[in-house]
Amino acid sequence: MNERLLLLHDDQRESAELCTLLSSEGFDVLEAGTVREGFRFLENSFFDLVLTVLMLPDGSGIDVCRYCLEHCKKTRVICIASADDVSSAAEALRVGAHDYVTRPRNKDILLHTVRSVLERMCIEEELALERAIPSAG
Repeated sequence: MNERLLLLHDDQRESAELCTLLSSEGFDVLEAGTVREGFRFLENSFFDLVLTVLMLPDGSGIDVCRYCLEHCKKTRVICIASADDVSSAAEALRVGAHDYVTRPRNKDILLHTVRSVLERMCIEEELALERAIPSAG
């Protein structure tokens, strides 16, 4: 099964490029251009990961982090920050983002970050399952 990603980005050209890149790597990607639209998708479907820019027309990536932390506990968030706005990325990490990448983005770094966050999620789930099952012995 492919991991499901929600891409929140208000620049249609950049969003299409990211969607093409992620889809070509085997991810099932859905795009949204606003926080409100993203929240609707998150309410109605499970996503393994949300990849969001920090500034959207009706809110911020930080709003998305807070929402996922409260309502979508298994969904991970990666923020896309401009190189001169690392302080906002740091704030996003404080409120629940699992990582961030900077713009201009490097596709290899972006893919590595996405895979790394998803891999950590899988490991965390395996560890939680091991803890829940009493050892025979």
